[in-house]
Amino acid sequence: MGTMIEDSEFHRWIEALHRHPEWREELRRLVLTTEVLELPALLRETAAIVRDLAEAQKRNEARIEELAELHKRNEARIEELAELHKRSEARIDRLEAAIAELAEAQRRTEE
Repeated sequence: MGTMIEDSEFHRWIEALHRHPEWREELRRLVLTTEVLELPALLRETAAIVRDLAEAQKRNEARIEELAELHKRNEARIEELAELHKRSEARIDRLEAAIAELAEAQRRTEE
């Protein structure tokens, strides 16, 4: 086996790689594709994007809660206004009746 590295040579080679990290980096560049070498940076970038999205989601959820609370308060205020409107209509009806009675009394007085 002329091209095969013997086990002891292989282990010496691995030990040499451990002693010389700069050799490992060069070996990576020779063995791995550009795409594979770019994966750690892409993974860091993706993690940062996911963190940003998670923060944006938290802000959106907080804003939705605020809007829901405002909506509840608006609904309560609308109900109050509707009740005030009903009372105003009742008062107007009573005033119209009183004016009609006064007009009738005035007509009778004039007769």
